[in-house]
Amino acid sequence: DSPRSPVKAMSALLLLLVMCAPRSAVAGLPAPVPIPGNRVDAVFALKGYLAALKADVLGAQKSIYLDYYVFGGQPAEEVARALVQRHQDGLDVRVIFDRQLGTVGALRKEVVMIRDLLVKGGVPFRTAVTRKGTGMHRRVVDHNKLVVIDGKVSYVGGTNVCKVMEKFNDLMLRVDGPASDHVQQQFLHDWDLAGGSGALPQTDLT
Repeated sequence: DSPRSPVKAMSALLLLLVMCAPRSAVAGLPAPVPIPGNRVDAVFALKGYLAALKADVLGAQKSIYLDYYVFGGQPAEEVARALVQRHQDGLDVRVIFDRQLGTVGALRKEVVMIRDLLVKGGVPFRTAVTRKGTGMHRRVVDHNKLVVIDGKVSYVGGTNVCKVMEKFNDLMLRVDGPASDHVQQQFLHDWDLAGGSGALPQTDLT
């Protein structure tokens, strides 16, 4: 599909409708409450997403929070260096990665590269709390792909960042408005659960 594919655009619209559904899809949970006053833009493919994300990171005023499953290699390097720079500028920058750092060897090598760059640059870093699975679900991961900037702009969606993902046309949603504060609260909750002091993580869950 092209970056302006009507199929992808419709998928984004359906996702938004689900997010704002007036009833809960899970029994026993309260129905989600629609949050008005947001602008939501679909951002397709890795190159366009990273360009938009870097611009928002460089324009941040107070805080940048990133929680990611796969964020590694050369595609992630410019944004990672921007995160280090903003941390050195005095902003509150925090990063959470899945504790398996990419799950498989090739991806892990790319993610470790970025993890090391961030840690060396002093960026507060934690690995997500995930339970140990069993059987075919032996590896349970932090599958989030989200970024929150100043509690006002957020990115949510399905785009992992690494070399192999450059050929895919995955989708992120850029949310500008009060819904981003809810994404920030989720990040801060997960940050507190992760605990620790930013020490390098134990990745072997076998």
